[in-house]
Amino acid sequence: MLHGIDSFQGCPIMNYPDKDVPWTRIVEHKHFKKKCPLGFTVITREYPKSYCDGAEPYYPVNDAKNN
Repeated sequence: MLHGIDSFQGCPIMNYPDKDVPWTRIVEHKHFKKKCPLGFTVITREYPKSYCDGAEPYYPVNDAKNN
C-alpha cells in the first residue's frame, strides 16, 4: 500500500496482537534503509490464516502451559 506521507508509523515493524484488528503486523519498508529521501512510504499489512482447532497460534496464549 502506497501512502503520500513521509512516514506511516515511524518504525519498521509494528505488531497488532489485538483480536479486533484483522492484521498481525504492519511493515514500513523505508525504515530498513538509512536514507530514503522520497516523499512517500510503502507499507505491507500481514494477515493471519484462519484459525482451526489444533493449529499453532501466532502469539503465545497466556495460560498455565505457557507460564
